[in-house]
Amino acid sequence: MRAKTSRLYKKAMHSYCISFNFRTPYQILLDSSFCKLATEQRLNLQQDLQTVLCNPTRPMVTECVIQELHKTGDHRAATVAKSFERRKCKHHLPVTSQQCILELIGSNNDNNYVIATQNDIIRKQIHDIPGVPVLRVKNGMIILEPLSKVTKDAILQKEKEKTLPSSAEAQQLKIAKLVQKPPTEPVHKKRKVKGANPLSMKKKKKQSPPPPKKQKNQGNKKNKNTNNDKTTTNTTSKTGEKRKRSSDDTKDS
Repeated sequence: MRAKTSRLYKKAMHSYCISFNFRTPYQILLDSSFCKLATEQRLNLQQDLQTVLCNPTRPMVTECVIQELHKTGDHRAATVAKSFERRKCKHHLPVTSQQCILELIGSNNDNNYVIATQNDIIRKQIHDIPGVPVLRVKNGMIILEPLSKVTKDAILQKEKEKTLPSSAEAQQLKIAKLVQKPPTEPVHKKRKVKGANPLSMKKKKKQSPPPPKKQKNQGNKKNKNTNNDKTTTNTTSKTGEKRKRSSDDTKDS
């Protein structure tokens, strides 16, 4: 068996174990058609079933299956079936293996049986029951059929139920809702107006300080002093001319 197929079989049986409480060793109910074809192809059922399911197994047959094999004349298959564990059924008179196995499975497969059969009618009816793995012989080897649609839907439903609260928790939630006070409106605090982040702001350029006012007064004073100097020079020049004229007049007289 390939590694890829063994991984698929492990994954399928793991889903059966989680969702439908299958446990090792797996209980495998063998049909008369399965026992007949396995003996014809000389399969070692005890070993091959363990390699397919990757776990220890318990092959089982009912008295109805053995009696059906004797009626059809498959005595070799009947001797192989007698080597397996007997599963008691409610039939005092032997019935067909199809009827016997379907009655043992019931509507929910409470005993977690794995069914090994080549009968197409049994396989179709089993596919309508959730949580029933099916084994069959194909090309000289035993294969595990993939999960049916009903089984997949049941797994999804159980996964949803796990997320929901239990009945006791639901009652506690109802009581808590009745006791709970009506919700009050939350008081929103006003946010303080914050200034801009100083690190994100550009630094202000330093402006050169304006010239002091004293310099203007000193400039006015300088202008006044120059004007006074000019007036004094003009007055002195005029007085000097008057003196010269007065001296010239005295000389003439």
